[in-house]
Amino acid sequence: MLEEQEQMQRNGYPAAKIWIIQEDCDPIPKADLVIANLVAEYIGIARLVQMVKESQAKYVSVLVWDNRNKKSLAAFTGKAGKYRCVTVQEMVGGFQANWLDLIYMRENIEEDGALFVRLDFKAVQWG
Repeated sequence: MLEEQEQMQRNGYPAAKIWIIQEDCDPIPKADLVIANLVAEYIGIARLVQMVKESQAKYVSVLVWDNRNKKSLAAFTGKAGKYRCVTVQEMVGGFQANWLDLIYMRENIEEDGALFVRLDFKAVQWG
């Protein structure tokens, strides 16, 4: 289901190197565009931002689980493990505090009724 969203995210930016974050990892690859769908809920905003900064990406596109969903994120993704829903405000605040400005925001509804918010950011500077 998220493949269509990911394709739209890929098509939105000119990028030679695209890194799709699916979980916490080390080492961090360099990238022009980072796509992180439903990842912050599992690894936290601070860790996600740290990974993006280390990648030196110019653009970041994320999908955030909307708390209005009737089923849980774990039920949707099939991922075991602990997660915490994050708000759009928390995500925007975490990224903007680290020199990544919000450039695009849109609510998305999947065919099965799952709700997401897409947030795209552009690196202003790396300090």
